[in-house]
Amino acid sequence: MKNELFFIGPITVYGYGLMIAIGAAAGVLLAMYRAKKQGKEVNKLFDISLFGLIAGLVGARLTYVLRHLSDYIANPKSLLDNDGYIVYGGIILGVLVGALLCKKKKVDLMDTLDLLIPSVSVGQGFGRLGCFLAGCCYGAETNSAFGVIFPADSAAPAGVPLWPTQLFSAGGDFLLAVLLILLSRTKLPKGGVASCYLMLYGVGRFLIEFLRNDERGYIGALTNNQVVSIGFVLLGAGFLLWFLKKQKTSSVTDVQMG
Repeated sequence: MKNELFFIGPITVYGYGLMIAIGAAAGVLLAMYRAKKQGKEVNKLFDISLFGLIAGLVGARLTYVLRHLSDYIANPKSLLDNDGYIVYGGIILGVLVGALLCKKKKVDLMDTLDLLIPSVSVGQGFGRLGCFLAGCCYGAETNSAFGVIFPADSAAPAGVPLWPTQLFSAGGDFLLAVLLILLSRTKLPKGGVASCYLMLYGVGRFLIEFLRNDERGYIGALTNNQVVSIGFVLLGAGFLLWFLKKQKTSSVTDVQMG
């Protein structure tokens, strides 16, 4: 809604960048707090979360650039604009880098993912607030009372009421973080919280796509993001069933040995 928030001398502080920074800090702090409370190795987890975060930002940016590669080839200088990210690319690269670091530091991967994934959702929530300030990831026109009119210097079309899909997404991400923390206190198997994240985030992203109106690309009747969302839901469901089966098998083996 307001891209340029304030100035510090010659430096312009942009809403999107500030929200990304706040989200990163909040996510890491939440992860460290929960790690310390659970008696985990905080130093190792700090490194994993920090480098996973950096990889996530790189992955999100790289995916956006690849999707719009022809535009950047035509105007290479636009690469410096830092004008777009795709969340799914960030999730994938962030998890891959985190997995490699877990192996290097001899930390359990699934246990670490379960601990860190609520922080990912918190970071995404702040990122979507940044989207709202910048006007990107905007919704379709609406006559609803929820409609928001963006200014002329915004990335969104100006002068018409639009669904505030950024705020809906942010609210969903923060709610998801709370749900994941609550789920972590249940008897879900190791890896279960991360699996639930894949499913719940996938469902939410699939639904919000119906209200969005920015350019995302289509595969048939569905947007690219909806197709990826379906993949995330199926992957999460498959992992959860597998982890539950492993938990059940382990419990049976423990009983027999006892």
